[in-house]
Amino acid sequence: IKQKDTKENEIHKLLESNLWLLDNNYDLLKSNKTLSDYLSVNIKKDPALGKRPDLIVKIFFQDPHHVVLVELKKPSVKLKAEHIGQLLGYKGIIENHNPAIKIIDLFLLGYDVDLNMPRGLKDLNVDLLENILNKKRNEFDEFLKIIEESREDEYDIF
Repeated sequence: IKQKDTKENEIHKLLESNLWLLDNNYDLLKSNKTLSDYLSVNIKKDPALGKRPDLIVKIFFQDPHHVVLVELKKPSVKLKAEHIGQLLGYKGIIENHNPAIKIIDLFLLGYDVDLNMPRGLKDLNVDLLENILNKKRNEFDEFLKIIEESREDEYDIF
């Protein structure tokens, strides 16, 4: 992920098949499909339906009317305000064509953040791939530590 020549589709494939990296409770609904495909609406109705969010996911055991839009950027692209606009555009299209979807969270993921990137926007999570992988690595290390400690206790007869 640190190599500037890494392509977005490589990151996309990795995350598509390993959504647990983003959240243990994510389940894939659509990957790189048009919004018309996701919404089951004819693209002739609205040309904006031809846009393709990278990932549309749902959360296990949550409201079925709650989705998460994930937009990925390759390492050579800094996350910028216009990427938020891209996600907000997808959100608006879904809200317009499927009012049953009540909650749409936004997830913008990349390698580096532009200095002028807005912060603290509601329902928007901006994160770096490196941070996500480090967090998962720490979780895994903690899990292994718990397992090792329980094994030691299991055989300790004193």
